[in-house]
Amino acid sequence: MKFGDFPARPEEHTLRDLPRSFGRFRLLRELGRGARGIVYQGVDARDGRSIALKVMIPQSPPGTPESARDTKAFILAARLNASLPRHPNVVGVYESDEIEGRGYFSMEFVDGQPISAWQRQKTSTRDRVALICTVALALEHAHLCGFLHCNIKPTNVLVDSNGVPHVTDFRPDSTLKMGNGLSSTALGLSRGVLTYLSPEQVMNLKHIDRRSDVYALGVMLFEALTGRPPFKAESTVKTLISVMNEPAPPPSSCMEPDRGSPSDAKMDAITLRALSKEASARHPSAQAFADDLTEWLK
Repeated sequence: MKFGDFPARPEEHTLRDLPRSFGRFRLLRELGRGARGIVYQGVDARDGRSIALKVMIPQSPPGTPESARDTKAFILAARLNASLPRHPNVVGVYESDEIEGRGYFSMEFVDGQPISAWQRQKTSTRDRVALICTVALALEHAHLCGFLHCNIKPTNVLVDSNGVPHVTDFRPDSTLKMGNGLSSTALGLSRGVLTYLSPEQVMNLKHIDRRSDVYALGVMLFEALTGRPPFKAESTVKTLISVMNEPAPPPSSCMEPDRGSPSDAKMDAITLRALSKEASARHPSAQAFADDLTEWLK
């Protein structure tokens, strides 16, 4: 099967459809996919390096102005992400270009699992909190370099076999260098995504800043403590309403029996501050959030 014949829509894909190569990249397996891209584990034939390769899923017919615009934006965003200085907890982007009419970018391959899967193992509350603290420090690094993430969720934080987290998938339209936030419309308003979006994101407010990432950290902290997100109703609309209007419950009121030691008043306060509806009431930075967690861990 040629890569150019690859099904454009995710529901058309089966395992036997996996192409063997994409340009000079040999493809080993599919790692995941979203509405706009597929991520593969692969090998760069130029140097034998193991990589993760994200390839665009076309949103418009090939050869149209819309397709060319989308490809150009994808490549530009990936190149901006490649300019993010290296950090041990941020997945590095190597290069971005176009092959067979499809934009792609290659990045560091992390042999790991989403943070949600890691947390379901026999991990202690302290270990889970410490890992969220490390993720916060990785985001602080990105913020100081002029980048937002705006799409922090479990599938975008991979934990390797040594228990080290790696943040991936900085969104094309979520860098401060491009001057845009990330709208809930662009993310498809799925319940899973809405769970991690800040109220200002689901309301499509124009001014999105680092405090939206702090909110997502608060959601992940709540989940690390309780095993469930603070808001996830039976429908997308109800989830959206909850994210925008309902106060988050204290984690200590939602503890599952197998989550280890219960949350205390101080941890409740840290979590609820990060989950404040108003951005001005949250921690002013990921560093401030991490500082609170560090103090709790002492």
